[in-house]
Amino acid sequence: MKLNRNDSKWPSGLKFTASFVRIFLRFLGLTFPAWGAILIAVVLLGLLFSAIEQHSMFDSLYFMFITSMTIGYGDITPVTPSGKILSVVGGILGILTTGIVVAVALQALKTSLGLKQSD
Repeated sequence: MKLNRNDSKWPSGLKFTASFVRIFLRFLGLTFPAWGAILIAVVLLGLLFSAIEQHSMFDSLYFMFITSMTIGYGDITPVTPSGKILSVVGGILGILTTGIVVAVALQALKTSLGLKQSD
């Protein structure tokens, strides 16, 4: 089912935004076990990175979060093969997190628009 702006089923701006945000946050809460586990894994990878690469704990956690968000400033770089593997794993976890958030947003959008699962 396609909706255009002239369709009577298109929700009004503020009403739609409030509905979307409410539903998005509810669905995000339902997926907490998945992204919560990823968050814990990123922290553990950062601590392991600290031990392997001999960086401070703060710098290692910073590096792992920047890597997992796929930003990668380049101010801290892994030198050892183990550190490089950890940074790749951190990047993959970041991509998984992005996928979860996009899936939740799409489901919240469909729900906010009142579309059925088959639409």
